[in-house]
Amino acid sequence: MAKHQHAHKKETMKLSEQLVKELAQDIEKSNRTRKDFDLQRLVDEKPHTCGEPGNDKRRAAQKKFDQLVRKTPESYLKFLDKFGVDAGEALKREIRLEQTKASASECDEDESEDEDDR
Repeated sequence: MAKHQHAHKKETMKLSEQLVKELAQDIEKSNRTRKDFDLQRLVDEKPHTCGEPGNDKRRAAQKKFDQLVRKTPESYLKFLDKFGVDAGEALKREIRLEQTKASASECDEDESEDEDDR
């Protein structure tokens, strides 16, 4: 029975490194955060690269994009470095915001320690 269940599960097509790199470049050139990026528009504009609606290549591009959106800004930056893709302004803003939040929470911790000393 278990074998039969797995037979219906279809493996997702693996994208070529070049296509993954192009996807990352398009995201970074857009000057939008990954969450604000319009993947639907991109795949519709590039059917030769991303595949036709409903085909395996397009589904694989959508799945890869979903994985990229879930990465932290720092993790996504490492991913871009691996492919030699320059970070766009939106990602740079995201990283600055993360760093600002991190240093603000460190300051909050310092202040609460000061209160304990009183």
